[in-house]
Amino acid sequence: AMTASEHYLDEQLKQPAIAAAELRDRQPASLEGLRVLVVDDEREMLTNCTRILRRRGFRSLTAETGEQALELVDIERPDVVLVDLRMPGKSGIESVKAIKLRHPDIEVILMTAYATIETAVDAIKQGAFDYLPKPFTAEQLQAVIQRTLRQKQVMTDAQRLLGELAVGADGGGMVGTSEAMRALR
Repeated sequence: AMTASEHYLDEQLKQPAIAAAELRDRQPASLEGLRVLVVDDEREMLTNCTRILRRRGFRSLTAETGEQALELVDIERPDVVLVDLRMPGKSGIESVKAIKLRHPDIEVILMTAYATIETAVDAIKQGAFDYLPKPFTAEQLQAVIQRTLRQKQVMTDAQRLLGELAVGADGGGMVGTSEAMRALR
């Protein structure tokens, strides 16, 4: 479920002129240096994505095959992985599945020039957070990464809060030893 502000931002993203200004104004400094791995067998796509990501403060890593991507994911632990659907060797869908199996905390976005409802559903079933139809604009690329990172932050916050609740369930932070305090535990 999206918050009202996320829904508003999504609506604004449908209007490219407004979207660019909105995203520039809303991009928190904490996105600086976050690592995005781009996986595509087309070098031009890797070059363009790298340029776009670096201009927006992200650290860009690249791989030309699904196999290279898995090696980089294990070593670098990127925050987000963008993977092309159709590549020689391990396909994008197979790569999504393998990455999520090994690193469930890393979010994956599937890129495709062959966007269909079926491929989108399959990608999500295999663990992709979202998919990005090709060709896409710099603003669309940034928007999908930001949505993904927002979701990742929500999940991290939820896990932290669940941990705090678990500690609190046994009276965790209570230090008193009187009979009344023991009764509260």
